[in-house]
Amino acid sequence: MSNELEMRQLVLTRECLRKQVEEYELLKSMYSNPGEFQADNPFLVKDFEDYLSGNRSTVNEKLDYRIKLSINEKIKIELSVLLSHCYPSHEQPMLMIRTESYTRQQEKIVKEAIEHFIETEIDKNDPYIFQVITWLQDNFEVLVKQKEVKSNEIKEDIKMQRIWLWSHHIYSKIKRQDIMKLSKDYNLSGFMWSGKPGVICLEGNFDDVEEVVKIIKSWQWQ
Repeated sequence: MSNELEMRQLVLTRECLRKQVEEYELLKSMYSNPGEFQADNPFLVKDFEDYLSGNRSTVNEKLDYRIKLSINEKIKIELSVLLSHCYPSHEQPMLMIRTESYTRQQEKIVKEAIEHFIETEIDKNDPYIFQVITWLQDNFEVLVKQKEVKSNEIKEDIKMQRIWLWSHHIYSKIKRQDIMKLSKDYNLSGFMWSGKPGVICLEGNFDDVEEVVKIIKSWQWQ
């Protein structure tokens, strides 16, 4: 039974990775102007293709890229995408929004709205990042305007916090990279001790620290 489950998981993972590669190449061709589409590791797709063709036994890293979008002539945003291996059918993508003209709270409001859209409106049998992009471009301004009053009511005093996370061990280079990228995206400081045990210290805006901790705990940890 265990072997059967492992085989099913392998088939599922390979099918999801195949769809991710197809979507990656499609988006890369659609957003082909200089600086529009960026990937930290542009050679990772080749590793995925080698894995799918049988020329590579494993692939551990996650597909990771950023797309710069124009909402209108004045509003520019960056959508950061990190895909788990079982996206699209069994796991949601990790999406982050960055803008130059809106606050972190407003970015968080838009991110939560995207997550709700994915949960309630998306058919997850096929990749859907382009659907998210289209929906985001159509709704970004409306979302921000709807929440302007709520955002303006936020107190000027910024609540900060520091959190310590202990893990049985932290050896994986991929997990260390994911943690560092996540901390950078949320403007957090701190440090990490790899080895056994593993220790992570995060400092920053209270809500941002809470969000990062929530994301890290959703990963498969020892």
